[in-house]
Amino acid sequence: MIEAGQGVYVVAQVDKIHASVPRPLANVKADVLKSWKDKSKADALDRLAAKISGQLKLGESFDKLAKDMGKKVQRSPYVARTAAAEKLKLDHGFIPALFSLTKKGDTTAINTGKTVIVLELAGRRVNVPKDAENQEDIAALKNSMKRSLETDILEQFRMGLFEKYDVTINNDLLQEIYTPQQDG
Repeated sequence: MIEAGQGVYVVAQVDKIHASVPRPLANVKADVLKSWKDKSKADALDRLAAKISGQLKLGESFDKLAKDMGKKVQRSPYVARTAAAEKLKLDHGFIPALFSLTKKGDTTAINTGKTVIVLELAGRRVNVPKDAENQEDIAALKNSMKRSLETDILEQFRMGLFEKYDVTINNDLLQEIYTPQQDG
């Protein structure tokens, strides 16, 4: 018996176990090759992200680094921690990575699976409710703080996995499972 939470229990019984049978190489060759290529690409992007982060930590100019790589620096408007990345046309890792930065000028690089995005914190802005007596504003602020904490904890979990284990994280699945639902 397994407790599934919220007072729900699952009972499972194994009646028979079938031994695994390796599939012929001809049947899996294309899948194995695709998996190897995907892993190689992800590893190359991880190395590039680490290289860029290292250069930035050593004091390399953000603008110079972009120029050396044949890219241009793009600025985004202020992004709320609770904003929906999809609506802003941002990678799902962008907002958690941005809010993991602590002070103006801090940088980080994120691997999107297709490319590396380098972020630099340009500043922070806090929108405090104008009327502290307004219950809707107070409820919205509480909800915002709750989502912010949930997002921060998820990002700490991801970073902890990266630091402790040699893992590749399926970010789409992780976001789907753990990202709090947006209100409205």
